[in-house]
Amino acid sequence: MSCSFHGSAHWADRSKNSAPSFEVISRGFSATSSYLASSRPTLWSIDRLIDIRQEGSEKDHQDPTKYNALFLELVQDITVRLEQQQGALVALEELISSSAKKGNDVDLDRAYKTIRDFQHLYKDTRKKCSMLLPALEKQQSEESSSIDPLLLLRHTQTTLLETYTRHSLTMESLAEMVIQVRSTLTDDSTPAWNEAVLRFIRAKVGQQLLAEHGSLLAKQHLNEKKKQPDPNKMGVISKGISAWELVEQSVTEAKHLCEAHYLHSPSVIGIPSETSPTIFIPQSLSPSPTTAGTETKDDESHEGGEFPTFTNVRPWLQFALVELLKNSMAITAHRQLMATGVDGPQHYYETSSADGNDESGLHPIFVQVHDTDDFVEIEILDQAGGIEDDSSDLFSFCQTQELWDRLDDQQTYAQTRSPVQGLGVGLCMSRMYLQHFGGMVELEDRQEDNLPPEFPQALKKGVTSRLRIPKSTSILEQNPS
Repeated sequence: MSCSFHGSAHWADRSKNSAPSFEVISRGFSATSSYLASSRPTLWSIDRLIDIRQEGSEKDHQDPTKYNALFLELVQDITVRLEQQQGALVALEELISSSAKKGNDVDLDRAYKTIRDFQHLYKDTRKKCSMLLPALEKQQSEESSSIDPLLLLRHTQTTLLETYTRHSLTMESLAEMVIQVRSTLTDDSTPAWNEAVLRFIRAKVGQQLLAEHGSLLAKQHLNEKKKQPDPNKMGVISKGISAWELVEQSVTEAKHLCEAHYLHSPSVIGIPSETSPTIFIPQSLSPSPTTAGTETKDDESHEGGEFPTFTNVRPWLQFALVELLKNSMAITAHRQLMATGVDGPQHYYETSSADGNDESGLHPIFVQVHDTDDFVEIEILDQAGGIEDDSSDLFSFCQTQELWDRLDDQQTYAQTRSPVQGLGVGLCMSRMYLQHFGGMVELEDRQEDNLPPEFPQALKKGVTSRLRIPKSTSILEQNPS
């Protein structure tokens, strides 16, 4: 539901029977703000995002004026990032026009429509966010404001939620446009096109992070009288994330995706690492031969071992981990199925009994967690034969449409595509999410003899996928490349 300052008597403090002045309303419509001249966003850290919640909670809960001051910077920054995406869209449209003039046979009308739809969406969203700024600024600049601070906070929450929701499904349209236009680009224009696409995505990732974070913080503050907030949940930031709990939930999700297409999925075996030799093995993961028979409980680690924990944006981490697990599962099932030459997956699983495979006949996948001073590192080791192409290409946006790809929106999986085939956005987005606060996603081609000594059996050639999560929460937003 959209809101507007125009004619909104509810912005007034009704206890004083006052109405917002014409100056406030007109400034809201014109979206004038001293900040809009800036074109560079603030660089946020996880600590700073947490500070907004903590600083707001320390204020008088009956008076959210100081809390609104914290949201002023947030809304200002979202507005700038929306403007950056508009600039990237202009560059993309110019490149499409240039490509069309070269006499390509590809019909680019759909691409033009996508760009224009995006431009309308971003213009409208930016206007809605800009309309908040005069009221937020006015409230901070005056000792006594006619604007009810609680109603202003509610409107801020509504606007931020609407911003996040309206832009949450644009990635699929962008991916389809990129795939369509890519074949029409010349060698000279391709680098500029790729840079404009990445510039758009970088700004979008930051904008969506801030919009969702602000919306959740405002909602938490408004509901504090009714419900005690979770001290470990601060907007989109989760504190004390358990590495193995994250692995366990991601394995479950990845298995569902793989089994929806191949009927079965490989077993996932947890292996202690050199840095965490007594790490807890979740019950949902198959125990390794070296730990089989060891009793574990969901809330306990082995003697001498500790759960590696960290503070981060949990949905981003789970997206990336599911992506890596799903890719290893899917490529394992696909290549073993193709190697047999049998007709369909069901027949393969009924007849396969290869040595070293699990009960489904598939090579198992191994997971290790390494706990270091600066990072928690999650490694996934498959036995699917390795990477056939240059691994760097796999992280390019929409450069492949093979099994290494995952579409973000799972509803689209069910409606239009198999769960392991998409538009080629999964690995690109996974790396961007991790890089945003100083992490990394890597793929390493592994030979049969390149194995850690603690593994219970020789592994076949495959890929080691690596998710590196920083423990520091003071790292400023990075510029993913």
